[in-house]
Amino acid sequence: MKVINNDKQKLLRNSKPGEIKPGLERISELLSRLDNPQEKMKIIQISGTNGKGSTGAYISSILAESGFKVGWFCSPSIKKQWDCIRIIGEEHDDYDNYLNVINYIVMDMRKDGLEDPSVFEVQTALAYLYFYKKSVDVAVIETGLGGTYDATNVTKENLLSIITPIDMDHMSFLGDDIYEIAAHKAGIIKKGSVVVTGEENVDFAGEVFKTVCAKQSARLDTVFKKDIKLMRADTKGIEFSYRDKVYSSSFVGRHQAMNAALAIEASLCLKRFYPDDFKQIEFDSIAKGISFAKLDARCEILHDDPLIMYDGAHNPHGVAALNKVIGDIFFERDVYAICGVFKDKNYREMLENIKDSVHRFIAVDVPGDRGLDAEELLDAWMEINHAAKPSRVMRDVKEAVSLCAYRIRQNNPSAVIVVFGSLSLYQEVLAVIDEI
Repeated sequence: MKVINNDKQKLLRNSKPGEIKPGLERISELLSRLDNPQEKMKIIQISGTNGKGSTGAYISSILAESGFKVGWFCSPSIKKQWDCIRIIGEEHDDYDNYLNVINYIVMDMRKDGLEDPSVFEVQTALAYLYFYKKSVDVAVIETGLGGTYDATNVTKENLLSIITPIDMDHMSFLGDDIYEIAAHKAGIIKKGSVVVTGEENVDFAGEVFKTVCAKQSARLDTVFKKDIKLMRADTKGIEFSYRDKVYSSSFVGRHQAMNAALAIEASLCLKRFYPDDFKQIEFDSIAKGISFAKLDARCEILHDDPLIMYDGAHNPHGVAALNKVIGDIFFERDVYAICGVFKDKNYREMLENIKDSVHRFIAVDVPGDRGLDAEELLDAWMEINHAAKPSRVMRDVKEAVSLCAYRIRQNNPSAVIVVFGSLSLYQEVLAVIDEI
């Protein structure tokens, strides 16, 4: 039996996409009525501010290349509502039957006077239910926001936690102190588990991680920068060594070497601490996993002539990484930047972190109530740059991309277009690519 569209709308009627509802009460109740599928599978959980998606793509690919059936839950959905839920190597399934089950449970919750779950909570419940029903060997679960009170953080156990680079983001929910934010991210650490994080996190929040790990009797494993050596970074991806073994990735940007190293170290920890379950992880499967990993909208080259790159960088740390990518691979080319952001982001610092690499700037609107008006974004850009660089507002990102492509072809064929600021613009940019 399939859920008709009206039922799906009822399921999500009290929630808006992107709406944040803190707390674990709704998701815990929903999963309890689903008989807690999250407690019936092996879990790897990922938190952090930047790099969660890339690291999740890498570790999921490594495990799949090692012969495991891997479920991967990432956020947000980029192309379709449920593409955040996938089994590596398999086509996207029809989730209607599983949504049907969740729909009836949510209706029962309403009858009991309970609040509707958010869209993200429904996605999380669907992921856990789907992965359990599909009998995955391991589920890789990415947090949506923070860690401690994130909807994904409802498991009593997990095998391993990966904490990617942490930065100031979502301060209204996580606190305006880096230690508070780190404590939230560390909230995914479970008793007796293994934790993998990078040297940068340990440098500024080491005591937070050490305290939580000691409390949970968890092992802390650190990836050190000295063990990573970048050998190549261009529009085709990166080549690097980690602990003297060489890997290549199609992901663009030197920062991806750390994301990959976190996944490599995590896979080695799985083999070391859980040998009975993960003995088939070998160097060849790790190298293939890094090489074959795929992820949309992270320094993704969408078009070659003119060159158009899309990056979902939406906070200062992410934009700083994007700025390094531009410096590495576009250093002799003019950059036409198209940017749209959410109004709750630290967009001024984002613009500060990229201003020296941009030659022309176009501010666009981001769909939805959270989007910052493009005029305000342009005002911030003009203030930061003292109106020294060509800039303008174009409400529609599709029109902005088309105009930039036309002008580049006419007057500046070596220039590149970089779209950044929000993953919410990705579908609109894709829609215009074939017309350029």
